[in-house]
Amino acid sequence: MEKLIYTGERYVPGQTAVSVQKDHERRYRYVKKLIRGQRVLDVACGSGFGIKILSSVSPVIVGVDYSFEAVNFAKQNFMRRIDGGVLANACSVPFADNSFDTVVSFETIEHLKEPVKFLKEIKRVLAPNGKFYISTPVKKGNSLDQYHLCEYRIDEFVNLLSRFFSIDKVEGQRFMFSPLFFLFSLEWINNLKKISLVKSFYRNCYGKDEIKPFESTTWLTPNFVLVSCKNEK
Repeated sequence: MEKLIYTGERYVPGQTAVSVQKDHERRYRYVKKLIRGQRVLDVACGSGFGIKILSSVSPVIVGVDYSFEAVNFAKQNFMRRIDGGVLANACSVPFADNSFDTVVSFETIEHLKEPVKFLKEIKRVLAPNGKFYISTPVKKGNSLDQYHLCEYRIDEFVNLLSRFFSIDKVEGQRFMFSPLFFLFSLEWINNLKKISLVKSFYRNCYGKDEIKPFESTTWLTPNFVLVSCKNEK
């Protein structure tokens, strides 16, 4: 494999923590069951590992990323010849209206300066009644991850998406006991994760990487939310 420098911002095979690898792969395997025979766009495809997971059920997949290194890595290591790797901004993708049956974009929107423009662009390139699968970390507190420009509570995220799409499902990943989730939302507690013992405790409470329905009345809160949307034009 060609080397792709790991900065902590994106998943790089063989360089990222195993738990992060499982999170990302689980999302793609979840979608794989739902997209057989469809034209798929993966926005912020990164290293392209997800395209390889989806390729066994999709006749053609196009991956978009703003990083030349990531697109090149994906082409060389994970894409078929019929797939496409495109260097582009997520808020301005170079495709005609209604070009894709399915769009996936995992852990992307929190990195963007213009999330509304991004969602409008997804709606434009998605065919009528096409599906959009999107995930993001659930907001814990006012202190953002160093690579994130915005983070969302679950209700905020669903409300934003519902401005452009109809919502089919809201599911969670890595469910944590809600009082502990709140505890780690406190900035001074979150800062203690730099201490190995605290970080280890947090990871032990982090929950399994499985994706399952979110129930607002339960004692569990997901660390990630995955929303399945439909493009009703």
